[in-house]
Amino acid sequence: MPNFPNSQNAKYSEWRLFFETWIHQILSSSEIVLIGNSLGGCFLLKYLGENPSLSFVEKIKNIHLIASCMSAGDFSLPENYDFLQKLGNRVHIWHSEDDDVVPFSIGQRLSEILPEAEAHFFDSKK
Repeated sequence: MPNFPNSQNAKYSEWRLFFETWIHQILSSSEIVLIGNSLGGCFLLKYLGENPSLSFVEKIKNIHLIASCMSAGDFSLPENYDFLQKLGNRVHIWHSEDDDVVPFSIGQRLSEILPEAEAHFFDSKK
């Protein structure tokens, strides 16, 4: 699990450079599972959406988005979701109805944008 730089004052360009250095460590894997929590989920969606021809994309087995946001500073998602939709059922959206940080409506919106994704919605207080 990488520790992205400047988590308190995150900048997409810095995270992108860090990720591009780090991802080379796992490229030898036959299957890649990516997990992004909150801003990390937004980062993965933006990065993959902007780079649909990356050599490792076909190795992605699953992407898990846990309470992912869709926009924060320069981490806003691209307007074109075509590539993300092609990931289909390899994307899993995890979101709690009672999330105090990222509103549940964001998880619902992600599931609308990515209709093939498997949504896992729950109430953590139950």
